[in-house]
Amino acid sequence: MERKPYWYSVIQYYPSTLRGEVLNVGIMLNQPESGLIKFHILDVGNIKLRGLLTNPVNYETYRVQKEFIEFYLEKLTMNDDLLRPNIFSQTFLSQLNNELPSDFRLSEPTITLTNNPDQLFNKLLISYIGSDFLKLDDSQQTTTKKYVKKYFDDRQLIDRKIKSNVKFTPIKDVENMHFLIDFVYKNGVINFMQAVPSNKDHFTNWFTKINTITSAIQRDSGFYLLFDSNDALNDDKTVSQTLSYLKSKDQRIHTLDIHSKRFDLFCKKIEDEGKDIEDFESELLILQGA
Repeated sequence: MERKPYWYSVIQYYPSTLRGEVLNVGIMLNQPESGLIKFHILDVGNIKLRGLLTNPVNYETYRVQKEFIEFYLEKLTMNDDLLRPNIFSQTFLSQLNNELPSDFRLSEPTITLTNNPDQLFNKLLISYIGSDFLKLDDSQQTTTKKYVKKYFDDRQLIDRKIKSNVKFTPIKDVENMHFLIDFVYKNGVINFMQAVPSNKDHFTNWFTKINTITSAIQRDSGFYLLFDSNDALNDDKTVSQTLSYLKSKDQRIHTLDIHSKRFDLFCKKIEDEGKDIEDFESELLILQGA
């Protein structure tokens, strides 16, 4: 099989330019001829990051910026905007570097030839990230959020009735402090959907995030917490007890098992009663707390 040229960069994280900290956290691979993009970024709970993400602000900053990159790249392959980085150009990685969040950068792009891009990609990950950290990383698992997104995508609800990864600023005028809300739809009131993480290390921060969002949003709204009853995280009842506690604090909160008939009916309700995104998207642009 003919070898083709591929360009790759190391994804680097700079949590503090003042202290000169930098960490290799992923790989980005591009094949200009086909427009292929292949990438991997370490999950926020990976042990390699624990020395840098030492407080909730650092933790949340990394998570939000990582999710932005994933969302941006997903949209990039479906968008013909000439002002965006061109995935069919040999300078794609250099263009993309200018679009990344402030704490992420790409190393100088390197060209290589291969007829096996998957093997090349795995070798690059091992060389620049380390096999031990890749074994501990869980970002390739089918998380609850990924499951729900696929469920919505299969029913063509995303970008039609449901808006994903909506930015929320809990403190008015402090734009740099924000969260991403997994999914939002409207059927008279704005409804927020947040997936319970499939990783125990993430759960405490997720709980803090939900408390912050529900406390900051005082409007008449609905909050739907989506969980996977089959997830091992539920074995010790931590999830069920936490969800019960959150529901007892705020009557706007509802919980849904993604494998239940109630979840299917909930999605049918969104399909039947949900407003089209263009009818309420302007409300999301100023979504903020007090």
